[in-house]
Amino acid sequence: MPVYNAEKYLGEAIESILDQTLRNFEFLIINDGSTDNSLNIINGFDDARIRLIDHPKNMGLVASLNEGLKIASGQFIARMDADDISNTNRLHIQVDLLLANPEIGLVGCHMDIIDEHKNVIGERIYQTSHDAIKVESFFCCPVPHPGVMLKKDSFIKNNLFYDPLSYHAEDYELWQRALSELKFANIDAKLLQYRITSNQVSNLFAVKQKFETDTIRSNYLKSLGLTESKDADRKLLLNFFDGQIESNDLLTFSRILSGIERIINGNKKTGLFNVTLLNNELIKKSDQFVRVNSNRNNKLYSLYKTKELFQLSKLNAYNRFNISIKEWIKS
Repeated sequence: MPVYNAEKYLGEAIESILDQTLRNFEFLIINDGSTDNSLNIINGFDDARIRLIDHPKNMGLVASLNEGLKIASGQFIARMDADDISNTNRLHIQVDLLLANPEIGLVGCHMDIIDEHKNVIGERIYQTSHDAIKVESFFCCPVPHPGVMLKKDSFIKNNLFYDPLSYHAEDYELWQRALSELKFANIDAKLLQYRITSNQVSNLFAVKQKFETDTIRSNYLKSLGLTESKDADRKLLLNFFDGQIESNDLLTFSRILSGIERIINGNKKTGLFNVTLLNNELIKKSDQFVRVNSNRNNKLYSLYKTKELFQLSKLNAYNRFNISIKEWIKS
């Protein structure tokens, strides 16, 4: 658990680990030069399992994370943030899965999203199988950083450490590299309460985080053969995957569909992702765009029908009929 000026929720986060049903562990807390009351809160816990590393000055999150990977003494390393809450059986369940499945190098879980007052305001459900997790990593971060447990030897052996150049998406960047070397899984249960606060990295550095996330996903596009694509086309595709394309312009949608078809063809050649799972996700996003935007431009569906991608479309007969009727009425 890296800690930096986390006094508001730190005690609750520490308690949630000390209260785990699995009792035998080292609790490595790295106080990264906190200037608030964090160090006193840590020292207020009298538990022999706590191993405190106290930095005299702030070294940064990535440095603390990499230090933790190197000096942790356990076979497995669980991540935890200083403002979240782990369910009491989290460690037990994750250890059991890793012991029973030696081929898996990292396991995550689903999570509830809570506000500053512990009210549940949402949830995050992840894919559970390795192939589905890898496909999800093409679109977003596929495992919850503060909810993972990993095999230390697997990460050290493959030189899998956090990259300082991906400071605001350090976990996502690491998972992308690790997925090519190790098997991942997510427990099909919510084992973490993930707190949304006003001073989170994702809130304070949203633009920077978006840039770094897009850079990570662009690496996948390049691996699929889209190396010669214009930056504008790559950005268009990535924004489309994020649901940030509101334009119903035919030219824009045509560029998107062409890019998706190139991704599908590139994946068939490289085998980077499970073909069926990736195609299903790409089709789902294309279908959704047509359903939402066909009211504003009845030519979108006509364009969609001309593309090879449409032959794989999951638009059912009812939706196709409704869209066709709307086209006919507007024409």
